[in-house]
Amino acid sequence: MSAQPIRGREDLPSIAQAFIEPVRASNGGIAPTPGIILRHGPYPRLVGGSLISEPHPDLVPSAAMTQSLAIESHLRDEFNALAECWHKETRYWSSATKMAMHPAYQRIISLGEEVIPYILDDLQRTHGHWLWALHILSEFHDPATEGATFDEAVDAWLNWGRQQGLLK
Repeated sequence: MSAQPIRGREDLPSIAQAFIEPVRASNGGIAPTPGIILRHGPYPRLVGGSLISEPHPDLVPSAAMTQSLAIESHLRDEFNALAECWHKETRYWSSATKMAMHPAYQRIISLGEEVIPYILDDLQRTHGHWLWALHILSEFHDPATEGATFDEAVDAWLNWGRQQGLLK
């Protein structure tokens, strides 16, 4: 998967932003890191207005950031396994209510709002019945107009996800 460059610190995932630690410069002070732009890996990045493609000693990810990325990866893996189970076991069901009560679907909801981007990605690919989960996880937000068809509601959620920066 090729990650696109992030254009500014406001675009960095908040978890990554919180755990980037400057390394002590050789003079004993904290090394300045203006204009840093990271991707899903440490390189290439923009430091002080210059694009570099090799390790830079003024910035390293902390152990906490590495751990949080591992947790995010685990969350993605858990979501994928649960979604696969849910799709497989409910593919011939006609009741959306019964589908939403499936244990894998309920477990996905219990993972919290962090899985919204994964749900939107799956919704975009499969047009699965994720509307209930999105409604719950978004704190009862519904971007679809009243009386919308299922396809219109899916389109409304996908547009919402793009506007929120949760979906490409």
